[in-house]
This record gives sequence, structure tokens and C-alpha cells, in this order.
Amino acid sequence: MHHLILAGRRKDARSAAESVPEYLDVRDLLQVQARWVCGAAAAVTGQQADLIPDDAVPGIAARLADIVTTGPQSGLA
Repeated sequence: MHHLILAGRRKDARSAAESVPEYLDVRDLLQVQARWVCGAAAAVTGQQADLIPDDAVPGIAARLADIVTTGPQSGLA
């Protein structure tokens, strides 16, 4: 999954996440500066929304809101 996300293969990563019955923690990849990585990690996170542990939700929600409102961190575009 990490390889698909790092390659920016959003649709493939999301499709692969559909068949995984446990939570895939990709929070570290939401912090990567490359937009294609953040986008793919967000897609996987969205696909697995029902599996996210309750204690992880506030941090993930804050990061996703930050990506939406300000874009990815400065750096690679």
C-alpha cells in the first residue's frame, strides 16, 4: 500500500484498501510534502474511514482539513 501511495496511484491505492479488513495507518504519508502522496493517502484514509480508531480521528481530521484549506506543506508541488 505504501508503494502505491508514494507513487501517487490514488485509484489503485483506494481499490486495494477496499479489501483490507483492518485499519491501515497512513498518517505519516499525510505529512509528506508531495501533493500526489497526500492525495493518495487521503484517498486510502477516506476508504477506511469506518476502521479508523477513535483516538486517531482528531489528528487525521485536522491534517485533512489543513490539506484542503492550505494545500500540502511547502516543498514539492
